[in-house]
Amino acid sequence: MAVGDGVQNVKVGDRVVIPHGVFSWAEKVIAPAEETIVLPPEIDPQQASMLSINPPAAALLLEEFVSLKPGDWIVQNAANSGVGRAVIVFAKQKGLRTINIVRRPELIGELKDIGADIVLLAGPSTAAEANRATGGSLARLALDGVAGDATERCCEIVGWNAKIICYAAPTREPIKVNPLGLGGQARFNPPVLHVLPGTLAKIPEKIRTAAAIVVSHQLRGPIAAVYPARRFQQALAHALRGGKVLLDFVDES
Repeated sequence: MAVGDGVQNVKVGDRVVIPHGVFSWAEKVIAPAEETIVLPPEIDPQQASMLSINPPAAALLLEEFVSLKPGDWIVQNAANSGVGRAVIVFAKQKGLRTINIVRRPELIGELKDIGADIVLLAGPSTAAEANRATGGSLARLALDGVAGDATERCCEIVGWNAKIICYAAPTREPIKVNPLGLGGQARFNPPVLHVLPGTLAKIPEKIRTAAAIVVSHQLRGPIAAVYPARRFQQALAHALRGGKVLLDFVDES
């Protein structure tokens, strides 16, 4: 590693997140120093490797669509995803309360441990259970990372002035919304939030905030396995089975 003449913000040995647009699937890259994000030296490198994807998306989803204040409720499905877990932690930091929908009962305690207020199993009674759990308070923001029937379930939990943001559709099912039961404004947004006007410039700040939370052990992405790059086929097969895996481009042992 080396730095160019006149570089002041980063030094040899710093652990950094390279700027958006710099190709990262390589052992060495050249990046503009002024856009490089220096991380705390004590940060876990595996957790740091995931900072530029899910945490900024989670932070922007909480800020870009609805003006939320402490005490407000939000609801999200895909709550066990990388984005969903980061949403829980960021929401807690802001004093927001979360209703989290999952599909496996063993996730309930796990998500509550990281700060989730309410965790419910997806099903026909989810909306009624959410209403009982919040004492009748409706969510002002719904984050839909599933689509299909899951979108309609979110619509049943939000109030009339809420927004439902569908940021991903891994099921590839049509978004299902009953117009007569719609409690908010449905809006589809691509999962890569930097395409929205003005958000790209906000991402470095979100990464720095997330890094500090990772260092404090409040935010951690679960990792099922780490594979050397030469075993990318096994890593891909593992990921497709539902495990979150990392590729190590340095250690080929």
